[in-house]
Amino acid sequence: MSKFPETHFFPDVLDISTASAIVKGDDFTSMEKCTFVRNTAMIVPTAHCIRHSALCPLQGPDADGSGSPCWDWSACGKLGRLDGKTVVTFATWARFHVWWGTKMLMHENVPGFFVWFARWHLRTFSVCQFDVSPADSGFPLIERARQYLICVNRTTAEIRSDPYVLFDYVKQQLASQLMPKDAVFAEPAEIRAEEIKICQVRGKEVSIHSLPPDLYYTLSLAEQRYVHHLNTMYMVRTGRRPELDKDLVYNLVDNPENRVSWSVPSGQIPTLRRNSARTYYPSLRRCLTSSERLALMGYPSHWALAAACGSDEIARMSATELSFLVGNAMHMPTATMMWTIGLACVHPKAL
Repeated sequence: MSKFPETHFFPDVLDISTASAIVKGDDFTSMEKCTFVRNTAMIVPTAHCIRHSALCPLQGPDADGSGSPCWDWSACGKLGRLDGKTVVTFATWARFHVWWGTKMLMHENVPGFFVWFARWHLRTFSVCQFDVSPADSGFPLIERARQYLICVNRTTAEIRSDPYVLFDYVKQQLASQLMPKDAVFAEPAEIRAEEIKICQVRGKEVSIHSLPPDLYYTLSLAEQRYVHHLNTMYMVRTGRRPELDKDLVYNLVDNPENRVSWSVPSGQIPTLRRNSARTYYPSLRRCLTSSERLALMGYPSHWALAAACGSDEIARMSATELSFLVGNAMHMPTATMMWTIGLACVHPKAL
């Protein structure tokens, strides 16, 4: 049995090229930095590795699946696009793979990412663009529209099967009718533990109540005002009482007077962001728990999900770690689907 190569952890992608000092400085615009990286920068032979606390050799993989920072491409971010600071991260990542001749890449970002920008940097690659959502991988209950690029190095690999045909087939096979109410599964003990934690953080006295729990009181005054505002909007729109709709979900991070973020009319839970702990169900009068939010992203946070994945349950983590993971990570089933399509359709060229 072949042995897997030893793994390394290089914490800053900007350090892997000879242009590191330039791209981290303020003397040039973002596009000037990207152009320099594309045309001039070389990849360094070694970089600092956190795992070994030493300089370790850099070596390109056969295939790579990555998501570049979306802050400058997202409506929830600054929309700096090519003037933003994060575009240099993508440019350096692309330069690394052009330098090493990586056979296949899978790149993920929001739909607003410029595909021509990827093609410009990945000049030795053929780029296939896909607009994908969790519904395509069997998770129609949540919003998280993303753009995936499957990039094939024309010098070292080739496309032997049409990835678009396979994408349509897999999407049909994974189609489901899941609704927001299907995201609710937390046990009373977990709900109670998170209630106590919220009360501790917000300086509230923990209520003694019967089941099912009513956690409306744990909301801040601003969040309670948002709920009232959204309840009124829902009743005016539908003529129904919001607590009777089990698929109705509010994102209480956004002030509805400025930006309405709810499951109407899409029938989907709003995109989970780093501050998405306040995903509220009027019918339950509580927010989704940590494990429920992780499950929406495809992580095995419940024994049934772990069994389906053939893995252990994901380890417990702090609120900060969880928010970072839920807000920044790819939707795991969607990313796995796209990665599998890429591997199935792309083959290395014979030497």
